[in-house]
Amino acid sequence: MTRHHGSGTRPAVREHQRVAADIPAACEGGGTAFDGVATDVSLGGVFIETEQRPEFGSQMSVVLQVGGKLGALRCTGTVRWSNACGFGMQFGLLGARETHGLIALVADLKGKHSGNGPGPANAGSPQSAPDRASGTD
Repeated sequence: MTRHHGSGTRPAVREHQRVAADIPAACEGGGTAFDGVATDVSLGGVFIETEQRPEFGSQMSVVLQVGGKLGALRCTGTVRWSNACGFGMQFGLLGARETHGLIALVADLKGKHSGNGPGPANAGSPQSAPDRASGTD
């Protein structure tokens, strides 16, 4: 089953749980560069809130400015869907540093949501607002 959003489709069930975030993101792809904010992230992908709408299927590079011990994480992937708020990107193959960084980041953000305080990543703060990606898990 798929849901239709903007110019693409996305699975109704996610392999990786996403967590809310508020992380500055520098995006690049298709010969253009622009800034956005990662409002949810998982080991499988990210939602970037931005006025830009990369084409469905386009290859992107996103640098997440997570701060703390992680600094910046550069992740590449494919645009899978977009809506009025931004776009969803599925990560491609990630290196060991990026994979480790995403694991730490997601754990940190989950800890903040559960009230257990920050974890080892010491990364961006979660948002309590409804999911801006409209319909994500």
